[in-house]
Amino acid sequence: MSLRPELIELDTFGIPCFLVRMHGHEPLTAALVAQAEAERRADPRGRNYQGESTWHSQDELHRAPDYADLRSAFDLAIEALWARVGWRAQAHPWEHVGLWVNISGPGCATHTHEHWGHGGSTFSGTYYAQAPPGSGGFRVENPDAYLTRVERECVLDLEPFSVPRWFELQPAAGDLALFPSWVEHCVMPNRSGAERISWTGLFTTPALAAKPLGGAERGWSRPERGWLEHPNPDPLAAVD
Repeated sequence: MSLRPELIELDTFGIPCFLVRMHGHEPLTAALVAQAEAERRADPRGRNYQGESTWHSQDELHRAPDYADLRSAFDLAIEALWARVGWRAQAHPWEHVGLWVNISGPGCATHTHEHWGHGGSTFSGTYYAQAPPGSGGFRVENPDAYLTRVERECVLDLEPFSVPRWFELQPAAGDLALFPSWVEHCVMPNRSGAERISWTGLFTTPALAAKPLGGAERGWSRPERGWLEHPNPDPLAAVD
């Protein structure tokens, strides 16, 4: 397998989300389509989330030796991202903590969710093995876009001052979306006549999971970032 990752930064409201275009992906993609279908045959019920109609496999496929090539593709994506910010794998190693396949037939979608609670993951990636035109965009939600009450009661009054709520990516086979695990995201309904097949991987790094560095250690010169060095106060600490 000879993959060549091309890292493209997405305009996602300042959130570090990326499209990794995998050149030379065709052999891997073909194998992953066949493997996805085999996983579904072995477990027709799969896992159901929030009443979705999308079929999901179990989420520990990263432990299976059959998916070494896919793990390597995710590794290439993380390496490209680390290189963008000047990190090296030796100083900031990562671990695979989750992997599953999603198969969405016509009309199927994925509700808004995040991956923060999956195995302590810090970054997530979704590799698209089959994504025909119209099979549903990948959406990232702007965390600053709206308040539920404002949207419900004042949407007409505030419409001239609204900010974008969603960024939508239209992926193709061989594309890999890479995003922080805390990001709220969803997948739009599949309006094509074929299935959309994607694989989601989760990653964590001991360096990111360890005690945060202080501002001076990070080299920050902006004093307003100093709040990061202090824990949030406990509102009940002074209550008898």
